[in-house]
Amino acid sequence: MDSQWIKPKADATAPTVVFVHGIMSDGASGWKNKKTGAYWPQLAADELSDAGVYVFSYHSQFFGGRFRVTDASDALWDELKRHNILQSRIVVFVCHSMGGIVTRRLLVQRQGEIAEQGTVIGLFLVASPSAGSRWANFFYPVINLLRHAQAQILKAGEDNQWLTTLGTDFRNLIAQPKPMIRGKELIEERIAYVWFLPWIRPVVSRDEADRYFPHSRVIPRSNHSSIAKPANAQAEQHLLLTEFANELVRISFSTTLELPAGMTFRQAVETFAGLEGCTTQYPGLSQAQLKTAIPQDAEVGGPDIAAVVERMVAVYFGSAAPTFRVTVQDCVITVEGAP
Repeated sequence: MDSQWIKPKADATAPTVVFVHGIMSDGASGWKNKKTGAYWPQLAADELSDAGVYVFSYHSQFFGGRFRVTDASDALWDELKRHNILQSRIVVFVCHSMGGIVTRRLLVQRQGEIAEQGTVIGLFLVASPSAGSRWANFFYPVINLLRHAQAQILKAGEDNQWLTTLGTDFRNLIAQPKPMIRGKELIEERIAYVWFLPWIRPVVSRDEADRYFPHSRVIPRSNHSSIAKPANAQAEQHLLLTEFANELVRISFSTTLELPAGMTFRQAVETFAGLEGCTTQYPGLSQAQLKTAIPQDAEVGGPDIAAVVERMVAVYFGSAAPTFRVTVQDCVITVEGAP
């Protein structure tokens, strides 16, 4: 399966969810539950009504050869640029296994460009071996024999300098104010096939997956494969994803816009529009209304662009505010006056 849109975003500012599969997998089989036929990207597209959903695929088969993590990360960056995905206010990466390493490497390497874009990043890590996997140590002779470049960086332990350095760089990145990065880590409960032998470690254990963000969650009865293949829209991992995406939308608008005394209504709206990369139009408003000045300092905020502008209208026009109509479509803010 090639990289593709499952559903384009509703408008230019709507969130985009990007699925990044794991090692020895692809964008089709990596997310599909064989028993129920549920496909996680489609579940997300159905649940997150305004969000775009994009599935990224990269070369990561059993005989993956010399296609490295850095190659996959660069390919992901090319796709993000090609489809203008970083123009979204919010991008949520859903990353299974190796996909989390691919995406973290991208965020570290491209942090300047992402910060300049002003994109808010959500990182939903699904059984991702952030600290490697002890199973990779066990199978390392075979991995070396196959010269599988991606699997070679999965060794657990401090002697894995590549993964250790990435971990340090990523910790430093999420400590910075920009780009804003929030995350959630899901942990598999048991290994497949021999789950009844509790002393056998999961493919990616808690200490290997729970590394960067608070409130990680173990998904009951999950293994390294099934955790990325929810059976339906009520599956725990899918509910956690939708909650995470919705919360990210809420907190991305948590900052307030300061309106100094004397600022006109038009200046306030266009200042905010500039921050959001939007344009404005004012059908039905008079020049006197556009030049209305605020008498004293104020602050406005809200859960989305329309709500912020509606609160500006309330601050500037008080009891007359209900006569105005605010809409946002394709990042065009329209403030319409009464007929």
